[in-house]
Amino acid sequence: MNASLLVFVILGVTVANAVVRYSVHSTTVSFFKALTECSSKGGYLAMIQSKDENDEVKKAIKKAGGTGAHWLGGTDNGIEGAWIWISRNKPVGSLDGYTNFNSGEPNNAGSNGENCLSIDSNFVWNDLPCDLTLPYVCEYDLL
Repeated sequence: MNASLLVFVILGVTVANAVVRYSVHSTTVSFFKALTECSSKGGYLAMIQSKDENDEVKKAIKKAGGTGAHWLGGTDNGIEGAWIWISRNKPVGSLDGYTNFNSGEPNNAGSNGENCLSIDSNFVWNDLPCDLTLPYVCEYDLL
């Protein structure tokens, strides 16, 4: 049996007139498996549209004892450089233009490209190969 630590952090974060909560999952899976796991639990891979939301995801990861990179819900798998929040089909940066890519990112490095979005241990964003296995952050609508 594959047991994993699951920590739910209830937040008062407003996202486009909705209140959301985040859960950090320590089981390491590929990007698309994380997407499926969040969906099967009634949520979405986390979509960050403001500094406040980035800070709340940071708090949730720290509270869960997370280290290293975690999957978020962004990808440019369809068109290189056109990042979208896959679960909500919205362009990354569409609300007030917020992005938090690390310096030099996204860079699509690696032999097979890097088309999936992670938040790293410094809580900035990085593109990584989608088949890499990482813990992940789900987002749930409360309203």
